[in-house]
Amino acid sequence: MGSNGARCAILGALTEAKQPITPSSVSTVTGRSPNAISPLLRTLEDEGLSKRNPNSADRRSRHLTLTAAGKRMAQMFHGEEQLFIRSVLEGRSTRELALLEESLQSIRECVSSLENHRYWKVAG
Repeated sequence: MGSNGARCAILGALTEAKQPITPSSVSTVTGRSPNAISPLLRTLEDEGLSKRNPNSADRRSRHLTLTAAGKRMAQMFHGEEQLFIRSVLEGRSTRELALLEESLQSIRECVSSLENHRYWKVAG
């Protein structure tokens, strides 16, 4: 997906936030560096998909929100993602789906353990 993957991740982060968030928070949520997302945030703003507003708690930073057009695009990406997931999982047996769910749960637990590890907090 290339930059579309990053675009989807940013739109998803802004959608899930339910309230304005900082670019730093978008970076954290998406797992992408601030340097990697800054140009994409500017592009989304230039395209009228997001907007930056002053942060009343910190004049040095801005809050990001989706515009109506940004919300529509996020919904479109979400719909395409759901269709893709359905096409990948189509025809899988109940047992295969259960094994997949067990594997995903195990991965979630591993990631959670890493996130709670002191080194990860410092280095990540």
